[in-house]
Amino acid sequence: MVLISLGGEYGLRTLLYYVYPPMQYMRFSAPFRLFWILPIVLAAGMGLSHLIYHFEDRTFFLKILIFWSCLATSLAIAISYLTPIKNADLSNIFYRLYGPTFLILALTLFFVWLLSKTQGWRSMRLIPLLLAILIFADLSFHLYNNDYTVWNNVNLTEEVETYHRRSSVVIPPLKPRIPDRPFGYFNAQQILKVPLVQGYVTMKNPGFNETLVNSHFLEVLSSPFRYWLSPGVDLITSEEETLSALSRIDENTPVPVFVENSAGLALFKRSKLGEFGFVGVRSYRPETIELSVYVPGSKPVFLASTERYAPGWQVYVDGIKKEVYKINLYFRGTVIPPGQHRVVWIYSPKNWKILVFTSYSSLIISLFIGIYLKRKNIMAQ
Repeated sequence: MVLISLGGEYGLRTLLYYVYPPMQYMRFSAPFRLFWILPIVLAAGMGLSHLIYHFEDRTFFLKILIFWSCLATSLAIAISYLTPIKNADLSNIFYRLYGPTFLILALTLFFVWLLSKTQGWRSMRLIPLLLAILIFADLSFHLYNNDYTVWNNVNLTEEVETYHRRSSVVIPPLKPRIPDRPFGYFNAQQILKVPLVQGYVTMKNPGFNETLVNSHFLEVLSSPFRYWLSPGVDLITSEEETLSALSRIDENTPVPVFVENSAGLALFKRSKLGEFGFVGVRSYRPETIELSVYVPGSKPVFLASTERYAPGWQVYVDGIKKEVYKINLYFRGTVIPPGQHRVVWIYSPKNWKILVFTSYSSLIISLFIGIYLKRKNIMAQ
């Protein structure tokens, strides 16, 4: 299962692609990691149960935990300094990549030591509280990591106001995406927020990584221009023809915007990245992106991007919700009227809040059921 989670290089996942068709719709390696993460979680639960029932093993458990903590720290140092990572600040690796792990290890060491000094009902009452602290500490650190982006350290508002006095310019403060895979299978770029060209697409739609990333279009994907204005659009005839046309486009070529519906815009009018109108990024966060857009002339144009399309994305122009279009097969854009506008992209998947509520409710219910069953078992004894 570990080999399957690493990708298709070893042939196992390619075999499952045909043997079990639903896997064609999974997004690369993340779901496959569940196959070996879940057994580890199960083993951790069994270890915790043993620790609760056998007080005499707590000191031994503490020694084992110290050993694994030291081993994990040594491996972290080796991975950080022996694995070649391009365009990454090594000083941030421990902070972002290993922060949650070290936080949980330190808290666990302290909690196990604390439990080793107590006996009986006192420790039983402490266990649910300590588990809750561990869970929420881990969630908090991961949320903090996910809220960080490659644009966090840039004073975007000041730059937008400065450049906005000019006639036609796009602010490109974002570092270009990296074409290759410097992180191997560690996916460290997700925490360090180093922009990579490769995308998480389903195995059913291989054209992005297999075709676009290996063509001239790589220059567009690697460009710091993630948003630009296009005076017109092109209509999609077929996926194969669209991929072929995009593969011939580079950074110095007028970039087409292929859509299924022209939305009343001019056809076959293109522009080079950043040469038409104005697009400035005021703020860039994982789920909320705010743009300052100026459209010259008297006709609406298309705001295009190389940001991935997903059904959960919504766009608001001056507070008014607009339609989100899938462009160039994989990316997203929208129609912008002439003049100066504030454009806000918000990622809000359908039923997201219900899923979050269900997740937290399940966690709390499981905790109380565990306490109830534990007390019931003690009373039975």
